[in-house]
Amino acid sequence: PPPPPPPLVTCDNWSALDVEREPLGHGHFREAFLAGFGEHEVVLKVPFATWNDTLDKKRRVFRTEVARLERMRHASTVRLYGYCLDEPPPRLGVVVEPLIALRDVVLDARVTWAARVQLAVSAARMVQFWRAYVGADGAHSPRFFWDFKEANVGVDVQRRNVKVVDVESFSYHVDLNAYHGIEQCSDDAQCPPRRLVRYHHEVLQRLSELRCDARSKRCGVLGERTNVFRACFVVVRPLLTWPHVADRPRSARLGAALDALFARCLAYDER
Repeated sequence: PPPPPPPLVTCDNWSALDVEREPLGHGHFREAFLAGFGEHEVVLKVPFATWNDTLDKKRRVFRTEVARLERMRHASTVRLYGYCLDEPPPRLGVVVEPLIALRDVVLDARVTWAARVQLAVSAARMVQFWRAYVGADGAHSPRFFWDFKEANVGVDVQRRNVKVVDVESFSYHVDLNAYHGIEQCSDDAQCPPRRLVRYHHEVLQRLSELRCDARSKRCGVLGERTNVFRACFVVVRPLLTWPHVADRPRSARLGAALDALFARCLAYDER
C-alpha cells in the first residue's frame, strides 16, 4: 500500500480524547474503551491494568501492533487512527476505528439481503488480500489468520466490509517439515506462535495445515484452505442463512446455489 496518512491522534492531542469509563472488553494485555475525538468516534486500546510487565515491553507490544496495522492497511483491516508510544500509561496506547460486532449484524433483521451479500463478498476479498499479500521486501508473502473467530473480526459502521481486529493473529506459512524455521522466528516475524507447535512435532508432520498444542487444546492455522473454511464458517454462512431476513429471496435456485457454495468452502473440515 502507499505510505500511511499522518495519524489523526498523537501524543500532542491525546488529552482531547473523551474516554468512557467502562471498557468495551479486554484481552491478555490490552483493554479497549470507546472514546470521542472531535467529530469522530474511536476505540482506544491501552495496557490492561493487571498487565505486570516492564514499560519497555508494553511499548514494544504496541509498536508491533502499529507496524502491522500500517503494513496490512486494507479495507479488510481495522483502520488505525493514531497512537502514542513514547509516554507512560495512561498516555500509552493505540487508537482505531470502532466496529460493530459480527453477531449483531447477523442477527439484525434490518440488514438487507443485498447488504449481507456485500459483506460476504468482502470476506472473500479479505481472504484474497491475504493470499496476494506482498511483504515489505517486495516478495510475495501470503498471510494466514491462525485465530480466525468471531471475536477477532467485526463490521465497519457503514456495514460494507468485514474487518480483522486482531492483527497479532497473522502469520506466514512455514513448512510443517521445517521445524527449525519456527525456532528461528524473530519476535515480529509473524510466525505461528511457538506455543502452538512445541509439543506435537511428530503428529504435525502428518497434518496439512494445523499446528496444535496438546496442553491448551488450541490449534493454529497455516493454510489458505483453512482461511477459506473459517471465512465461510464464521462469516459467510451465518450472514446468508439466518432465516429472519425479510427480503431474502426464497427461490429453490438460490437455495441450491448456497448449498453448493457451502459444500465447497466448508469441505476442509478442521478436526
